[in-house]
Amino acid sequence: MQEASITIPPQEEMSGIRSHYFSGNVVVTSNFARIFGEDGENNMFWVILETLTKIHKMVLTETVDYFQVGIYEHSYDSSVKSMKFWIIDDESVVTFLMPEDY
Repeated sequence: MQEASITIPPQEEMSGIRSHYFSGNVVVTSNFARIFGEDGENNMFWVILETLTKIHKMVLTETVDYFQVGIYEHSYDSSVKSMKFWIIDDESVVTFLMPEDY
């Protein structure tokens, strides 16, 4: 049985005092698309939607920094694959990328 989850860990520090809303156009790096496209054609879109949903819930109760870290965990039978990815909000564009893309 396959299961996947997205976690947004608590922020360690803030770069400013105002909250970011992660509501701009979404772009992804080719590396992000390549990695998350491996587990199925629509997996990348699920990762983006699930991540933005979690961030938007955070915005309702706390100040959210422009830079967030997401953790994707995918389990199949007894093995678990975990990958970190980054989400950056520059107000007009929300970028999803892998740490090695920066």
